Order: sequence, then structure tokens, then C-alpha cells
Amino acid sequence: MIRVNLNVLLAERNMTASQLSNNTGISKTTLSSLVNNTSGGIQYDTIDKICLALGIGPNDFFDYIPYNYTMNLENLSTVQMDIKLNENDNYIINKIVQTMLLEISVTGRNIERVFDFEVDFMSENEERTMYVIKFKNENLSNKNNELKLKYEHEKIEFFNGFYHNISYGHQQLFKETMESLIIDQVVNEFKEYAHNNNVDNSVVTEYIEKNFGKDKINYRVPWD
Repeated sequence: MIRVNLNVLLAERNMTASQLSNNTGISKTTLSSLVNNTSGGIQYDTIDKICLALGIGPNDFFDYIPYNYTMNLENLSTVQMDIKLNENDNYIINKIVQTMLLEISVTGRNIERVFDFEVDFMSENEERTMYVIKFKNENLSNKNNELKLKYEHEKIEFFNGFYHNISYGHQQLFKETMESLIIDQVVNEFKEYAHNNNVDNSVVTEYIEKNFGKDKINYRVPWD
């Protein structure tokens, strides 16, 4: 998997994408897609201009790991919400709870592994939004306890090795991809639940803005 390392390179130089745009003539839109790793491709001329402006080579510009990974998320339970009317007949959302299954597939040279994680998500109004991820125990009832423990240990060791051997930039991209997947899933379930229970859309929007911002979310994962 290849990612562009531009966000890290700019941060190291205390430079913004706008400043780089002024220095190179590359559009802000192009640089934004490169910083956020959403670009589908990049021209050699663009790479050349950025390398010259930052004093780097292509090896610094690109960040490569010998793995590809995909993520899939599905619900293990229906979303649970504590929504009440206050004395002014306004809806108050006190809590959202959701349990999901996160499947992460990791492939590489002679490697193909699938890992299942249980995601427990909880959001309490104006207090905290948090998700906790843990390895999901597989059904290995046909194996004795010693073999089961060995299998679980090998699985955890492999995933930890995968995560800790990729660059910091790829770790951040991994976390952002995972968190975006989880939040999008919960938000969609939240909106559907609120709609089916005639909760005003403005209440939903306000709650999401107040509780689901990046600075509002805490998490615990088994590989950090």
C-alpha cells in the first residue's frame, strides 16, 4: 500500500498547503487531496515541483508498506438510545449505545489474514463519546484449551506486528479510516432511529456536531 507523506512533510517544516501552493503553482485543491490521501493519481510534474520546493526525493514523498488492508463493519446489535422530552417538550438525547463487528483483512506477499474485532460504542450527551475495540473470540469449541489459547495468541501477535511495523503516517491513516467507518455507521443508525421516532432533525444535527467531533472522541484499542 502506498500513501503520500505530504501531511507529515509539511508539518515537519511548519508549512501549510496554501504556502506550498504559492511556492509551486500547484492548485490548493490538488494539494488538499494529496495531504488527505484522497487523490486517485498524481502527475510526475507535480511530484517534481513538490520535491524541489521541500528539498526531498520521491522516496520521502511516498510512504510504502508491503501490505494492503480492507475494513468492513456490521452491526451486532440494534442501536440503543435514551431520548426523552424535557419540561419544554424538547427532545434530549442522553445516550447512544451500539455494538458492531469490525472485520479487517490484511494481505501481502504470501500473507492473507482476517481479523474480527468487537466494537462497543457509547456516547453520553455533553460528557464523552467513546469506542472500545477488542479482539473477538472465535468459535474454537472443537479445539482444546491449549490450542485455542495458542491460536488466539498467534493471531494477536501477528496483528500487533503488522500495526507496529508500519510507519506512523500509515498508522494515522489506519486509525482515521477505522474511526470514520465507525462514526459513519453510528450516525446513519442514529439518524434512522431518530426519523422513525419523530425526533426533530435539528436535535440530531446538534447532537452530532457537539459529540462526534474529532476532539470529542476517545478510544481504546488492543494494539496501542
